[in-house]
Amino acid sequence: MTQTQESLVEQFQEGRYLSHIGEYDAAHAILLGCVTAQPDDVDFVDGFLVNLARRTPRTSGEASSHLPPKIADAAAASDWRRVLDDGPGLLGEDPWNVALLETMASAAATLGAGDVELRYLAMAAETAPLNVELQRRMGRARAKLRQYDEALTAWRQVESLAPEDADASRMIAMLVTARSRQRHGLPSDRPELLGAEFGRSPRAARRSKPRSLLRIDEGRRAREIPQSQSEIKRTPIQQLEAAVREFPSDVILYLQLAPMYLEKGRDYDAERLLAKGLTETDNESRIRQLWEDVTMLRLGKKIQQAQMRVEIDNSDESRADFADLCLKRDRLEIEVFTSRAKRDPDDTALALELGRRLRQAGRIREAMPHFERAVKDESLRAGACYELAECSIGVRELSAATRYFRQAIDAATRPSDIEVRKKALFRAAELAAQMRLPALARSYLKPLLELAPDHQEAAHLLSQQA
Repeated sequence: MTQTQESLVEQFQEGRYLSHIGEYDAAHAILLGCVTAQPDDVDFVDGFLVNLARRTPRTSGEASSHLPPKIADAAAASDWRRVLDDGPGLLGEDPWNVALLETMASAAATLGAGDVELRYLAMAAETAPLNVELQRRMGRARAKLRQYDEALTAWRQVESLAPEDADASRMIAMLVTARSRQRHGLPSDRPELLGAEFGRSPRAARRSKPRSLLRIDEGRRAREIPQSQSEIKRTPIQQLEAAVREFPSDVILYLQLAPMYLEKGRDYDAERLLAKGLTETDNESRIRQLWEDVTMLRLGKKIQQAQMRVEIDNSDESRADFADLCLKRDRLEIEVFTSRAKRDPDDTALALELGRRLRQAGRIREAMPHFERAVKDESLRAGACYELAECSIGVRELSAATRYFRQAIDAATRPSDIEVRKKALFRAAELAAQMRLPALARSYLKPLLELAPDHQEAAHLLSQQA
């Protein structure tokens, strides 16, 4: 930590203390200096906004939504750094300005500070709790940070505020699947993919029977049931199952029921339901993508179980079962991501995911062009360079691997890239050690151990590079 940073931390602590004792104006002057000096420090931003809320409590009147001209001009010019430089001072004059808070959140997101984006969005959502678009942005931002429970809360709020929003059900289903993968320790797709919006298939929409949207909320039902069944109390799952039987071509029902099955650990039922939905809705795109996600999730769990059996008995049969499941996974995931990439050829995140599946299957030469496409996207550059480095090792182009590892390290400047940076530093050090370049290996290991002091493999490798 440099002296300047140490000084800022000391000022920040002083500002927080002044805020705590009620000296809000004095605290504001100090905290404004901290957040202006380091606009991507979420602690500084949080302390600054907390003091603003104390200094100027929110009233019950309508929130301001006028974007100051200075910020509007900077945003129009995509000068996001200037937005974060000038925005805090303007917030001091109007701390509950939703438009200003949203624009500052956009600036933070563009510059890779996802946690800061979320903090500004939270302040805006506190100002306008019934703003559906804000809740959508909160859900997407939390998903990117893998905060799946919180993301689900936001999207359920969207569903509550806008019952007609079909994408809310779709996102809830995707997030439940992602959370299940996370809880089972399975590798997940890039969280950025969860930020996508999905349109309703026009063909499926024409086939759907007209009806009011079914919504199941605790304590009430949006659909009236026949009088003869009025005394039968059904669970939300049972209500939706009955609705699916009555309206089998209704897309929304499948997108509501599948996440409920997943919440209960009923992965098989979710997959079977979605397979039925594909048939009944003429292969509707949102149902297809959710079916693919659930199928990949179930296969991932099977592979985990097969791997555990290998570790227990290591028999020829268990190893063969494990290998067969891995082959099946590779075929399925390559097919899924090839199809998705064809549907959206401009989506570089999908290109990156397809490349990863091809590399996982050992199809390295096929994978590399997809990573080369992803490198052009600044937000994906670190991960794509890392993958290209691994591919280069696979085809024995070690000098290229060294270059790509270096590029991955240099590109991993965003908070969301921290794990990529650690992996790239360690693998670059391993490669340097293999090439008998101890000084180069040390140059990677030392910053890695500063970043991750408990990295035992790195510490052991460093001890060997005397």
